[in-house]
Amino acid sequence: MEVAVVTTSEGLADLRTEWEQLESHPSTPYYVTHRFVTAWWESFGQLPDHRLHIVTVRQDGRLVGIAPFAVRPGRRHRRTVPVLGWASHGDYLSLLYGEDGATPKTITSLVMTEVTRLVDEREVSYVDLRGIPSESSFAWCLRKSQQHHPHLAFDIENPYLDLSQGYTVPSHARKRRNKLHRERDVSFTVFHGNEHDILERLAAVHRAEKEHLIEQGRQERHSLFEDPQRLEHIRTIFIDTDDALTFALVEGGDPSTGRLVGYFTVLRHAGRLLSWNTGYLPDYETYSLGTVLQLEILEYLDEHDPGRELAREFDFGAGTYPWKYEWTSSLRATYRLLIKAPAKPWMAWAERTVRRVRRLDDATG
Repeated sequence: MEVAVVTTSEGLADLRTEWEQLESHPSTPYYVTHRFVTAWWESFGQLPDHRLHIVTVRQDGRLVGIAPFAVRPGRRHRRTVPVLGWASHGDYLSLLYGEDGATPKTITSLVMTEVTRLVDEREVSYVDLRGIPSESSFAWCLRKSQQHHPHLAFDIENPYLDLSQGYTVPSHARKRRNKLHRERDVSFTVFHGNEHDILERLAAVHRAEKEHLIEQGRQERHSLFEDPQRLEHIRTIFIDTDDALTFALVEGGDPSTGRLVGYFTVLRHAGRLLSWNTGYLPDYETYSLGTVLQLEILEYLDEHDPGRELAREFDFGAGTYPWKYEWTSSLRATYRLLIKAPAKPWMAWAERTVRRVRRLDDATG
């Protein structure tokens, strides 16, 4: 077995054909496909202190495993430090495994040897890998490892709807849709990719929603469209792939010029629709557009995809918002792997001092 690390854009590009062969396995998360990781690196790789660290595993020269990692800045005890994370972001992130040859256990062991080396040699201050699907081979291998299991913890819930099993419409959904159409001239429209410059229109809606919620006291609200790197990353997906679908409500009858009032964007992968982003205009707040859109989406899929070739599953994305459980009782859990480099003696003293100062601050108000 041969383990190597890819650190350049050229090396990432050279892996494309072999990478795409591995990602054809239906269990591979969308967010570690070659096109998504490449788009992430083309955007975030321009930032200082970001570098690729993609671990590859070969057997007899054939690629059998990929760990799409990157080193980027993080925070530890109020200092900026190098952190090993995914070379991507998304709800589900994992290693890629070949179907033939070395087992996931062997591949994971080799990858984690490299991860441990980075920590032990202090090339990174810690490892932070979020979004590991609980049913993935990577999670299973970590759970069985006496060394790594203690560093694995629950991350978040991801509700999903199995469309092949049918669904129950919440009692209020159709009432809310009827009210919307009685009082407003809106129509349901589906946009493919960046059709009709939809990405910029989504951004305008999301920013307006954010400002409205901040005015209501939701100071924690932010808009991903205000992050230039994340926006450039997703723009590549909208323009260069067929992955993005946006379900929207538009005023009037012209999807190219009508005012966008609410939307639900998903990314298509391996028979699943993965929720990416939603938004609505503040003056439509009372119409429960999220519920209306979800009903429109499911009815659209029933009509246009009765054989479930486009989507067998609708994934609501990370987070336990109550509205998601109005549509489904199913969920997936994801894990977080967090491994910290042991503190040097003087650092351990400093950390204890910081903790004592914080306790005193808390006690004195």
